[in-house]
Amino acid sequence: MSFREKPPMGSIFRGKVISQKGGDTRFSSAAAAYEKLETGIKNRVDELFAVNDYTKMFGPSTRFNSDESHTDNIKKYPPVLHPVIRTHPETGCRSIFTNNFFTSHIDGVEDAESQYLLGELAEAIRDPDVQFRVQWEPETFVMWDNRCVHHVATDDFLPLYRRMERVTIAGDRPY
Repeated sequence: MSFREKPPMGSIFRGKVISQKGGDTRFSSAAAAYEKLETGIKNRVDELFAVNDYTKMFGPSTRFNSDESHTDNIKKYPPVLHPVIRTHPETGCRSIFTNNFFTSHIDGVEDAESQYLLGELAEAIRDPDVQFRVQWEPETFVMWDNRCVHHVATDDFLPLYRRMERVTIAGDRPY
């Protein structure tokens, strides 16, 4: 939820209805991904900010929005600037704080360079060496720190479905 001015500090998922195949969730350590970046990439992104935009994922044509809710949500969640690399307020660790869902571009950087850098960061997050994969069963609980962990569901269970319950813990503005 990086589209929020104050993204959640953490989240909890509970598997309620689990598909018979697929539907795992991959969790990535954004701190480990940052540490593995080439020094040149780190130097380029360390002090940059990126625009995080609700409409990148939840545009008007998605199943998540009616016309009315889309208009309301655009007002409620205007694009926000967050650091590309976030410092964890408790550990001091640096981690990647961009994502494919809501980060539209890096502020003040030419489009081609922005897309290149965002691609490098996304590739670092997808590195299996920084990931943990959860194979859900009913009543499985997972809790994580959104300030330094990315997550994504695999989409290999369609047309089956899964139903998850999610709790989010209020957070602060990234720095």
